[in-house]
Amino acid sequence: MQIADQLTDVETNGIMFTHTDLDGVGCGVLYKSGITTSNQVYFCNYGDVDDVIQNKIKYLRATGVERPQIIISDLGISEETAKMVDSYEGERLMLDHHKTNEWIAEKYEWAVVDTERSGTLLVYDFMAIPDDYEAFAKMVDDYDRWVHAYSDSKRLNRLFFAMGINRFFNRCLNLPFPERFTEVDEMILELESDRLERYIDHVSKYVRRFPLSDSRDIGIVYADSFQSELGHALMEDFNLEAVAMINPNAKSVSFRSKGTIDVGEIAKELGGGGHHNASGVSFDYDFAKEKNFPLKMLSDFTENSKNVLGVEFEESHERTENKIIADMLSDRQEGNVT
Repeated sequence: MQIADQLTDVETNGIMFTHTDLDGVGCGVLYKSGITTSNQVYFCNYGDVDDVIQNKIKYLRATGVERPQIIISDLGISEETAKMVDSYEGERLMLDHHKTNEWIAEKYEWAVVDTERSGTLLVYDFMAIPDDYEAFAKMVDDYDRWVHAYSDSKRLNRLFFAMGINRFFNRCLNLPFPERFTEVDEMILELESDRLERYIDHVSKYVRRFPLSDSRDIGIVYADSFQSELGHALMEDFNLEAVAMINPNAKSVSFRSKGTIDVGEIAKELGGGGHHNASGVSFDYDFAKEKNFPLKMLSDFTENSKNVLGVEFEESHERTENKIIADMLSDRQEGNVT
């Protein structure tokens, strides 16, 4: 699609729907800090983004208020949601960089999908964000697209996971240069570095290897933290082509690949999204049943039984679940994609 390189009519009472990773939160930081704090930001996962957007549009229509500008960043949406956004009476814009979402940009003039810029960098470029935030936007872009030209980009992502979405978001809103680390940040990062090393050592003991058809292997493991660092470490230490990291408590699967397996397409098939080398998908009981996943206990999931459920899940379903995901990954080797 053809669209102006920069918006000139950015509203100051708009709504942004963005992802829950560093790139998505970075979009929200620029949207509020770089434009105005009166803008609203909703953090969404692949499993709930369609419901969140549809419910918000229905609410705006039901209340009869003036339709605010809607921004969708670093996320993909379903065809049903795309149709609703297309018929929305206010201004709308989608800024994304995942190849799996290119179909949206091909079909709708309000969508931009540029695989050469992260969501945060797209927001910076398109929405007339002040120059003071350029370094932050480039730092997030460096990490999210695996450029790794800046050594601090990994540390920024580690700080994000250590602090969590809300604390990190508020931290960035209160700093004039959010890419720069404070003394408190440095203390947190030092503790996290030690924890990461111990975590990788621990999880590495439980990696399950599954052979592909050409003597290469993939790995599957249960993990709830440090997915990016863990995925890279496991692929290197175990000489794996790809890794699937299952988080039964968060009901999600994170995929990492060396590039010979397109894990973005795998996630897209399962209702998630991502890139060729990194992707993720959320699941619930209905999804698991539809895909024939043995996750029946997730139907009884409650906040008070997270830890117990995680143990039961692993003990009861490890062998079958691993086999299903291994088969899924094997079917997606380069050259075997249908």
